[in-house]
Amino acid sequence: ILISMPSNIYDIPVIEIGQVYYLDEDVNNLRLNAEWITKLYGIVCDLDLTIYCYDDRARLVEKLDSTYTKSIDGYCTLFSDIDVGSGNNSFTESVKIEIGNIDNHVEAFLLLLNGGPRNFQHVKTVGVQCFQIPGDRAKKSISDAINSKQTKGLFQFKGKARKDFNCVAIGLVFKD
Repeated sequence: ILISMPSNIYDIPVIEIGQVYYLDEDVNNLRLNAEWITKLYGIVCDLDLTIYCYDDRARLVEKLDSTYTKSIDGYCTLFSDIDVGSGNNSFTESVKIEIGNIDNHVEAFLLLLNGGPRNFQHVKTVGVQCFQIPGDRAKKSISDAINSKQTKGLFQFKGKARKDFNCVAIGLVFKD
């Protein structure tokens, strides 16, 4: 369980952990960044973002991880081991979701940050930032899409991690 902490590092709305966020209908492309900060500088703490895609009967359709980073139909792309933080104790993994291209069989996504206690013992905080990516930027590089002045921050949250965590569910996305 993550404990909510006030944060506004990207000047976007902060939501409470567990709060439901509804996307506007005009949002077609999303970028979710999972970021964790270690307790000390210089520690390599390799957590991994895994995305599980489910159908309407909660059956697994596909799994994206460091081995398979792009969904079969290309609607979802995972970007692993990105260090876009402010210092060497900040680590990021991201996923880009093209909502209009989601496979008809996929009804929900579970975003899980894995690492086990071996890695979580070094983690101070875990946070998520969600951005709307303009359509013309969706196919471009990650940094280009995020750094665009047209990119809109939708929400973010941040919480303290515990050393006995195995993983953290950082998001559950449903089709409406």
